[in-house]
Amino acid sequence: MHNAIPILLLAVLLLLPAIVSAEENGLAMECYKNGILRIGSTANDKSVSAPDKRELIDYDSLIKTEGTDDKIRRAGSSVTEKTCGAFKIKISGGYLNPNPQGRLGFGSFPVVSITYGKTSIVENYNIQSCEKNDEGYYEDCPEKWVNGIALLPPDALPSGASDPRAKLYVSFDRSYSEAKYVPLSPTVTP
Repeated sequence: MHNAIPILLLAVLLLLPAIVSAEENGLAMECYKNGILRIGSTANDKSVSAPDKRELIDYDSLIKTEGTDDKIRRAGSSVTEKTCGAFKIKISGGYLNPNPQGRLGFGSFPVVSITYGKTSIVENYNIQSCEKNDEGYYEDCPEKWVNGIALLPPDALPSGASDPRAKLYVSFDRSYSEAKYVPLSPTVTP
């Protein structure tokens, strides 16, 4: 019985990261009373005040599939629409390969479009980090791949809406990794 408690504690500690990271599988969207909108990894930044509304969108559930068992294929995505002040946000699920078993078929990501009033601000941006590598996936990371987006309407800026030059402020959080395969010489052993 004495061994059961440490084993149970160890099991809980091992499962805790999986439970906590389950939230990371959705797209975080935060809306603030002053009209600020943050989506993606920027929404997880603890350096700003708490949002008035935080929502986690399960973009995987938006992806449509067809077929059965080992013949399953992704077949597009439905779209969910959200609002935050004057912002209208459309979110769908994206993927690189409709075959989940094929090359680059394992992953999915949220695809976001945002309008402010009648002005399109962001169209079909993929919210996920990008890996540049020499295996032909990406020579350069596409411009429309970002980790997060933050948008501030003119009245949330210090100059305020009274300034005729006031514009919408859009911030893209980008990061990428780079991977290479390096051939080993015959004299090197792992």
